[in-house]
Amino acid sequence: MRYFRYKKLVRDKIVESMKNNGQKPLGVKILDDKMFMQELIKKLIEESIEMLQVNDIDELKEELSDVVEIINYLKKTLKLSDKRLAELLKLKKDKNGGFDKRLFLDRVGIPEENNRIGYYLNNQDRYPEVHGN
Repeated sequence: MRYFRYKKLVRDKIVESMKNNGQKPLGVKILDDKMFMQELIKKLIEESIEMLQVNDIDELKEELSDVVEIINYLKKTLKLSDKRLAELLKLKKDKNGGFDKRLFLDRVGIPEENNRIGYYLNNQDRYPEVHGN
């Protein structure tokens, strides 16, 4: 028998399906809330990346449904009501706007004396420093 690493959250019927197909699932465990939330976030990233790799609009819709389902489980685990989530969304939109204008920012110049430069320097994984304009 050959073995392959999974190490990820799977849907409820996957383990049973594997057994029915002659596979041998190993190391199956039930996660506590903290680990479940961490694995949901990893799954959200995985499914979001899959959205970038789809070939047509129907596949995109299917992947979006996976993302929404994961978000619903995150809300449930966080005990976040739809009402509170709507409030948080409104606060964020009121502060920073939405995505209605479809703006895409390539880079930003920051003068050395601007106090925001520290933010960018401390987050180089998200905002790598580039040269020129």
